[in-house]
Amino acid sequence: MGQQLGDPPAQDGAGRARPEARRHDLTVEDGKAILEAPKPEKITLAWIISEMKRLGPENEPELVNWGPDRSGERIDDEYSRGETTLDDILKGR
Repeated sequence: MGQQLGDPPAQDGAGRARPEARRHDLTVEDGKAILEAPKPEKITLAWIISEMKRLGPENEPELVNWGPDRSGERIDDEYSRGETTLDDILKGR
């Protein structure tokens, strides 16, 4: 079955297998073996960036053109109409 969404990354940023990704707890209770997977680590922005660098630009997903914005997606303000600039906004004009 491969890695599922939310699973901890099986490799570090350099592509090496992380030992802690393979660690499980095995206990025996009432004659039954209980195998527990480690709790998943939270995925961080630093990990996402390291994965992007590890995979490289050749694995970037294809850009999709969804067409023009529709109704509620349209932004109609002074900036989008060209009546003000980013500099005006940043300086509070």
